[in-house]
Parts: sequence; structure tokens; C-alpha cells
Amino acid sequence: MKTPRRKSRTPALRLGGDLNIYTVATVQQQLLKALNGGQPIDLDLGEVSEFDSAGVQQLLVLKRECDALGRELRITAISDSVREVFTLLNLNELFAVPASAT
Repeated sequence: MKTPRRKSRTPALRLGGDLNIYTVATVQQQLLKALNGGQPIDLDLGEVSEFDSAGVQQLLVLKRECDALGRELRITAISDSVREVFTLLNLNELFAVPASAT
């Protein structure tokens, strides 16, 4: 009898610290690398301490590129600062943030 094959889980891309105008270039490189991986992207924003419009722009670009490539983008966790901005800008639905992550 064959044992069922387990689906390999995509490792989460964890972003922490500041996700703002000062860190955009570094974060952009991480996001581009994740896009080149060919797998769905599990994005953990649980350790983001500061989140501004530059961070929002990066995530919107990532979402657009994932949609264009037919890739799934899953938000697995968000910090209070990300939650506040997502709620203010009504982005929870766009990014399909699960209730368990909010």
C-alpha cells in the first residue's frame, strides 16, 4: 500500500521591522525573489513594526504581479500596524486576510 504523498508547504516569506519608505528597496528585492520562485507566496507580516504608504505600494505591486502570473498570494499573519493600515484602506478583502491573521 502506498503512503499518501504530503504536499510540500511553501515556506513563508517573513517581513519584519519597518516596511516603509526607508526600507522599500530591500523589501522589493525580497518580494521579487519570492515572485521568481514559481510557488504560491505565503506572506507573514506579523513582525512588521512600521507600515506606511510605500509598504502598501509594494504589497499592491506584489498582488498585481501574482495575479498576472496566476500565482496565489496568501497573507498568513499581520501585525497591529499592518492591520490598522489595511483596515483604514479597506485592504483586508483585497488581500484575502483570514480572520485568524487579523
